[in-house]
Amino acid sequence: MPSEYLVPPQDHGTLSKENRHLANYIPDVWGDTFLAPPPELDTDDIIQLEYEELKEQVRRMLVTSMDYPSQILDLIDAVQHLGVAYHFQREVEDALQIIFLHHCNYVQVDDDEDDLYITSVRFRLLREHGFTIDCDTFNKLKDEEGEFKESLISDVKGMLHLYEAANFQLHGENILEEALSFTNFPLKLAEIKMKRQSQVYHVETKWLHENYIPTMEEYMPIALISCGYPNLTIASLVGMEDNITKETFIWAFNVPKILRASSTVCRLMDDVVTHRFEQERGHVSSVVECYMKQYGASMQAAHDELFKQVIDAWKDMNEEFLKPTAAPTSALSRILNLARVIDLFYTGESAHDLTGDSAKTSISTVLIDSIPI
Repeated sequence: MPSEYLVPPQDHGTLSKENRHLANYIPDVWGDTFLAPPPELDTDDIIQLEYEELKEQVRRMLVTSMDYPSQILDLIDAVQHLGVAYHFQREVEDALQIIFLHHCNYVQVDDDEDDLYITSVRFRLLREHGFTIDCDTFNKLKDEEGEFKESLISDVKGMLHLYEAANFQLHGENILEEALSFTNFPLKLAEIKMKRQSQVYHVETKWLHENYIPTMEEYMPIALISCGYPNLTIASLVGMEDNITKETFIWAFNVPKILRASSTVCRLMDDVVTHRFEQERGHVSSVVECYMKQYGASMQAAHDELFKQVIDAWKDMNEEFLKPTAAPTSALSRILNLARVIDLFYTGESAHDLTGDSAKTSISTVLIDSIPI
């Protein structure tokens, strides 16, 4: 290996006492913005009146929706997730008491009695609030062979709520153990992905300690996994709408063309923008160094070629949206949006490392600046 491509470890920044490379990051531009408590809202009497009217409206909904148990369950679940259930503790408790009596005494049988979502969210809310509900209610979700019906896997929303319900199991509730195992299928895909992620990090660490600059053919398969987008895609599919099936997870797990393209945009844009900064602190060679070494190219020539590859990757993603699509459009859009995030943060500057004004403006607009009421 030519000596000019070896990067001496001692030239790479400062080492900690644990012998780890330290990054000389600039001070956080946000300071304690996201740590400090939110400022008191400057509300006038009219806004305060609207606020109280909205609370009364929710109270009426909790009281008058009892003819439709599925709606009342949705409403209780929503106010709890929004963190405002403390305003309606009595109404929620009364509503759940009625649902418990109806369900346990079979006073009323819902049209949705066999629905995965309703069964799961009713069980979770009742048990969460201390009601003694029997887990045998989940037996109706099994087939003749005593296994959970395979058709349930296509109901991702219901599967997510079944997973949450199963985590409220008591000792000896085997059916909830089975439910937990049944709902863990997407998580098992993710676990395999994490193991693969660990393996590629090990390879990159080995390259760093051996001062080895890999070829493009060696680097890209590793880098497209280490960028994290395959894992993020699997995670983002959990809890989506009903058309995300087991087949969709398997499709994503095999890193289809659109996911390879999105990962390529992530890896190439990140490397091109941040490689100088990262090499200063001691980092595995980026795609820029790999290309320069393999083709004897200048840094500018490497940048030009890699940006062409980014453009080609966008074209690949566009092609994958043409019908008939290989997966639901909602899944394709998740992957596309991951590429859009990188485009926002890394176009023209390294917003993560250098805190560029463009990214700061975007973050402030979404997370900090108030929206006029």
